[in-house]
Amino acid sequence: MAKDNSAAIVAETEKEGPQGALARGLAVLKALIAAPQPMTLGDVATAVKLDQSTTMRLLRSLAAGIANLGANNAHLGGRGVVTVVVNPDHAAVLHRAGYDRDKVAEALCQLAVNPRRQLAEVSAAAGATGSPDDLVPALRNPDDLLLVHGGGGGLYSMVMPSWCAGPHANRAVSQRIDLNPACAVPGW
Repeated sequence: MAKDNSAAIVAETEKEGPQGALARGLAVLKALIAAPQPMTLGDVATAVKLDQSTTMRLLRSLAAGIANLGANNAHLGGRGVVTVVVNPDHAAVLHRAGYDRDKVAEALCQLAVNPRRQLAEVSAAAGATGSPDDLVPALRNPDDLLLVHGGGGGLYSMVMPSWCAGPHANRAVSQRIDLNPACAVPGW
């Protein structure tokens, strides 16, 4: 079996993020990540009156990207980690509504679901057990969501589903990297 050497490196805009820096610093996803799915959220980014309905539209749009019927996360019951890159404008909407990183992750975990009957329409295996009305989560818990603040302002935030298969289920691995290492030069 070939060794999986694929990875994605996501650097977070730590200083500008209203929800605080990702606890793990620079996130290195040692996993095969499916093609990113940018989502247009123009009604949110251009909204003049930012209220609870605006915040919920944004969260529902991101959750729909996570629970996308074309992504393995939807079919495999949330086995892998999903990365969501929230742009500064969308992060500001969430921050003004009182959402910190944990509250966003909890909301997305609750909203990123599909009725089993919908899954059965595209995958017989995914809809094989349980009631057609059961809601199947795309995330098992908020820890299965890697929420990152980055990119530029505007219409797009991004959801990156994972392959979420295999024995490791594509868990996120991270390591803080010092970008300014220095050492003392002897004799100076």
